[in-house]
Amino acid sequence: MGGEPSLPESLSAYRVRPIDVVLTPSLSFRLFEVKNQPDRYWSKIWPAAVATSQWLLQGPRISASTPIKELGCGPALVSLTLAHLGYEVEASDREPGALALAALNIEQSGLRGISVRFLDWAITEASPSDFLVGSDILYEPDSPPVLFELIESRGLLLPGGKLVLSASEARRHVVYELVHRLKASGYTHEETFREVSFRGRTEQISISALGRPA
Repeated sequence: MGGEPSLPESLSAYRVRPIDVVLTPSLSFRLFEVKNQPDRYWSKIWPAAVATSQWLLQGPRISASTPIKELGCGPALVSLTLAHLGYEVEASDREPGALALAALNIEQSGLRGISVRFLDWAITEASPSDFLVGSDILYEPDSPPVLFELIESRGLLLPGGKLVLSASEARRHVVYELVHRLKASGYTHEETFREVSFRGRTEQISISALGRPA
C-alpha cells in the first residue's frame, strides 16, 4: 500500500488501511483504521462518529473554557473535526491500540491542539471539562452506571457543561438508560436524528445533547 505509515508498537500486530471520510463537500479526512477486526470497536470509523462530526460542523459555536474531551475516541474522527474547528481537544480511550491509532491519525492530519490520553471510566482520574462527546461508546449493560459515576459523581463534566452522545439504532437503548439517570439528576436533554450514508449503508443516528445544571 503506497504511503503506508510507520506504525507505533501498539499497532504493530495489526494491518491498517486508509479510508476517506467525507463530512461536507469541502471537508474530508483520510484516516487509518485497522483491517479485519470486527470485534474491536476501537479499530474502525463508525457511522455515529460521522454523524457527530457533521452535527458539530453545522451547529453553533461551542463555549468551552477547558479542552473538549472525546470519550472512547477510537480513530479520533470527532477529535479531528473539533480541532479543525479550532478547539483544543483531548482524545481519550482505554485501549492502547485505540490511543496509538488516534495518535497516528492526528499526526497524519497535521492538525494542532489535540492530545491523546488514557482514560478508563472505572478507575482513571481525569481533569474535568465543560464539554464531553462520545460516539457509539455504550455497548455493555454496565456502561451507563459507570459513565454516570464518572460524569456526575466524580465530576468529569463541570457544572453548566454539556455532554453529547450519539448512537446507532442497535445501541440507542443503552444510551437512553444513561440519559434517564442524568435527567433524574436535573440534566436537560435534547435529541436529534441524522441520516448518515457510510460504507454503502444508510443509518439513522440519534444525537443526545445533555446539559448539567450550573
